Amino acid sequence: MSPLQSVKIFGLWDQPRRIVMWDDFKTRNLTWHTLRTEYGFTTQQLYTIQPDKREWIVRGGITLHDIEEMSIFPINPFSDLNADLAEVWSMQWSVQHLTAMNVTFDQFVDRGITADIVRCFNFPLSAWCELGLKASHIQNEIMARAFGLPHADLIKILEDHALSNEKSKNKDCQ
Repeated sequence: MSPLQSVKIFGLWDQPRRIVMWDDFKTRNLTWHTLRTEYGFTTQQLYTIQPDKREWIVRGGITLHDIEEMSIFPINPFSDLNADLAEVWSMQWSVQHLTAMNVTFDQFVDRGITADIVRCFNFPLSAWCELGLKASHIQNEIMARAFGLPHADLIKILEDHALSNEKSKNKDCQ
């Protein structure tokens, strides 16, 4: 910890301090955002001080706005923070960020995704495939229209994609 960080956390009269502990953060009710923006801690420093993401979550020290930079853990907005579809959509995360957070299409399904909501995310079909969209997720023509394709064509594309991924995995194992 830097001298400036020490003064900000412990005050001018409680110096010198070179080490900060998780209990110091908890006692002062310091959030991830505050520690990053006002105290200048790096994500690596915060991870070193408290590597258990559950501890950050349980004490309410993080929000959806923080988790994009918390890929070191990672934090999943659905399973870790119980976010709903609207909250995740409002964050406007890229598919790369969502996959880094271990978000899956099955989690979108569990939260009640519909064809209209799929269109709101404005992701291409390839992005949904990265999140784990499979032919089994396309139950009807309405969901297929979300991707601008007839049902049969979308199923064929998704089956071909799954087959291609399986061949790629087998090739990597050899």
